[in-house]
Amino acid sequence: MARFVWRSFILMVIFTSGLLVGNIFTPKQILQEKDIVGMVEVKTSLNLQTKDNFITLAQSQDITEIYTAFLRQSYKAAKLEYEAQLQNVTKNPQDQKDFIKAKKNYLAIVSYIEQITLLYKKKIFPL
Repeated sequence: MARFVWRSFILMVIFTSGLLVGNIFTPKQILQEKDIVGMVEVKTSLNLQTKDNFITLAQSQDITEIYTAFLRQSYKAAKLEYEAQLQNVTKNPQDQKDFIKAKKNYLAIVSYIEQITLLYKKKIFPL
């Protein structure tokens, strides 16, 4: 009888530690309604809607034009992915991981563009 009690105690300790690790110590990404928001407006002086011709830019000697073109392209790609995932998560709330990843990518590129614009205004970064 003592062995049964001892084994039961060990199983309960292992079970409880598993619950603690799984529910408390492991971070969770729970998507709430407040997390599903529309597009954040970018505060920049760059025209992000301009269509770039990379064939012409390949012949350009100005690195600033090429940099801004690639910046616009990465912004447009992140924006399209975020819009698609936003529509997908409203239809299927179970698909949260892709939405969270697309949202983080979009907010990161928006933040980067705003920082670059701020540095340009301070004449630190020649954009």
